[in-house]
Amino acid sequence: MSVYVYEGTRGKSYGFRFWFRNVLHERMVGRSHAMAEDAEKRERARLELAAWEGAWGPAAPRLTPWAEAVARYEAAKADKRSLRYDQYIFAWWTSFLTARSVRYLQEITPEVLDLAKVAMAREQKGPATIQRHLSVLRALCNLAVKRWRILRENPIHLVDWPQARSKVFPVPTPAELRRLLEVADPIIRPLIVAAIYTGLRAGDLLRLTAEDLRERAGWIQGHGSKPNRPVWLPIAEPLRETLDGLNIISGRLFRRPNGTPYSWFPRERWETARKAASLPQLRFHDLRHATGTMLAEANVPQRVIQAYLGHSTGKVTERYTRPQEAGLELAARKLGRRMSLVNGRPK
Repeated sequence: MSVYVYEGTRGKSYGFRFWFRNVLHERMVGRSHAMAEDAEKRERARLELAAWEGAWGPAAPRLTPWAEAVARYEAAKADKRSLRYDQYIFAWWTSFLTARSVRYLQEITPEVLDLAKVAMAREQKGPATIQRHLSVLRALCNLAVKRWRILRENPIHLVDWPQARSKVFPVPTPAELRRLLEVADPIIRPLIVAAIYTGLRAGDLLRLTAEDLRERAGWIQGHGSKPNRPVWLPIAEPLRETLDGLNIISGRLFRRPNGTPYSWFPRERWETARKAASLPQLRFHDLRHATGTMLAEANVPQRVIQAYLGHSTGKVTERYTRPQEAGLELAARKLGRRMSLVNGRPK
């Protein structure tokens, strides 16, 4: 320690004196040796922290209000197609954090997240829903760590996620699709045909316009889940006949009976059609799975299916190419012919 003593007329006084980076630092503290030692320690720590921050930036992040963090996330994800759903989830997090007096992003700890999981379970939210709530918060915290640098680590990585059992929905067969088209009313039928022959999602189909058909002859321009990344698909003959029958010159292709474009998916008409076809559990998104499966059973290469469905990776495409029972039966017959066995012995 660099504590020194000064003998004065009123007694002893203590202070400190030391060099730091070629600069002398000294100060009188008081009449206690311990006070001088403590003051020197604090001064050394202050100087070392100031030197470190001068080279590397602030050592302690500034506290960021939760509302400010959400606003920055929305600005960074302004082009995200599902941003509205993220905002719905952030509304739940805002309500939960406010009830527990958590005002800053840095106050979200693993313990707070454990309480959030319990609260969601009490609200009878399933494991998949809890996972979605955690994943949206994880995306925000990732930005806070990697881009904004206001968090040192992502607290989501320090908690256990509930295990959600993935649901497996049956893929409709071509016979079931034909039955669905036979019973569908004239308003929903063109939408079903377009879904089967393009594999586009419901929201992407409703955004299709007559101009998308004229941009490139014989092709249709569909805007997938990635903004500014159009998906070009050749128009099959049945789809061409269906689209020509709509008689739409400009604007949205799929419209209500009164001629106004659909803002939302016509769910009531879809439910009526699937019940009439004895397919009450069929989802409209299952038509996209049917497209991928039929392409796979037609021996279309996976890379082509991936481009057709607009998937970024082949791993996602595998989820859309599940084999049908007829395909499995055909595979068994081909395997039998390949082996050429009779009663377990070669012919």
